[in-house]
Parts: sequence; C-alpha cells; structure tokens
Amino acid sequence: MERKILLIDDEEIVASTLKRNLEFDGKFNVFIESRAAEAVKTACEIKPDVILLDLVMPQLNGYQIALQLKEIESMKNVPIIFLTASVGLNENGNSPEIDSRDYVVLNKPISGEQLIHAIEAELNKN
Repeated sequence: MERKILLIDDEEIVASTLKRNLEFDGKFNVFIESRAAEAVKTACEIKPDVILLDLVMPQLNGYQIALQLKEIESMKNVPIIFLTASVGLNENGNSPEIDSRDYVVLNKPISGEQLIHAIEAELNKN
C-alpha cells in the first residue's frame, strides 16, 4: 500500500529530489508544499501518513507549523520528521513549545535510504 507523505520545504530542488527518491520504489506518494503559509491547509486536504517538515522557511518556521498542526484533531497524531540544513541553537530539535522527544530531526543533506528508514520507523510506531 502506498503511503502518503507531505513534504513541506521551500527549497524546490531539495523537495523534488527527495520526492523522486522516495517515490522510486512505489512505497510512497509524496506531495510537496513549498509555501509555509499554506502548509496546514495542504496537510488537512491531503491527510498524510507522515509529514516531512523543513525547520527554516520564510513566514513560518517548522516549529510554528508543527504547533498549528498538533492543534487540529485530524493532524495531531500524524508523525512529523523535521529536516534542517543547519543545526543551530534554535534549530536543534529543542523548542520551548515542543517536546523534542516527540519528533525526529534529520540533517540535510540526507540519503534516500536514511530518510526511508526514518519514515518507516515513524510509521511502525503507530
């Protein structure tokens, strides 16, 4: 069964590369949302099995989007995997509003194999 993944990332080249890698073997159907302001609406429409969420984006950051998603009944149990190109003081999986033990934070660039492993691990938790 093909699982739905929502990839929220403003870097189009990164997003299209990840989509291609994840869809290669037919296990996943990846939807891309590049606009942070539209991310929550898109997630509610798609109803993904997993959300891959870039931490650093214009308008809203990944933590802000995650907080909004967790307030929506149909989205609160959807696993979120944060992606970041640089882990800094405000991007290392520690947010005062979010318990980082509930999330996986992966550094870009990430191999397709590593990402698939992380996605499958999250799907197997539920």
